[in-house]
Amino acid sequence: TGELASVIQEIMGYPYPQSEIAYWKSENKTVWILEGRGRSSMITAGFVVRDGKLEKAEVLVYRGSRGEQVRSRSFTRQFEGASLTEDRRLDRRIDGITGATISVNALHNLARLALVLTTFIP
Repeated sequence: TGELASVIQEIMGYPYPQSEIAYWKSENKTVWILEGRGRSSMITAGFVVRDGKLEKAEVLVYRGSRGEQVRSRSFTRQFEGASLTEDRRLDRRIDGITGATISVNALHNLARLALVLTTFIP
């Protein structure tokens, strides 16, 4: 609700599909399980954030018929070490995959969301 809901909608481009978001926290590390819209169905991805940087990104469930290349380790490895700029953008460019633009954008936004959400929890 409130400011967080507005920030989430700004990042994702639509209201988040769930009213609650699962996460785990231990000291300076959080783990997020997030959902984002792919071309025709939802993508479930997990993110580990440590000290404000992405430690790991992984596609947990890919339900679409196209764009599944985002599951590859060579793609998700690009997110490792990424952090946010002052305007809540990733501090690096993520290379796209031909034919998987919507899925790439979904993972990019979910990575941003995991980093932003970390700043909202005590």
